Amino acid sequence: MSIAVEYQIGCDIGGTFTDVTAVDSTGTVYSDKSDTTPHDLSIGTWRVGSARASA
Repeated sequence: MSIAVEYQIGCDIGGTFTDVTAVDSTGTVYSDKSDTTPHDLSIGTWRVGSARASA
């Protein structure tokens, strides 16, 4: 039997860095940052998740 885990995610896109923090339903906190990409702000956001997933 599997247990569902829920996440709350926050993202702060600043002039230099994009910060992403997530908290899962067990209370574990995940946080990471990436360079902000002014021409397409979504790129910096996806880089944060991609870097953690591939680690």
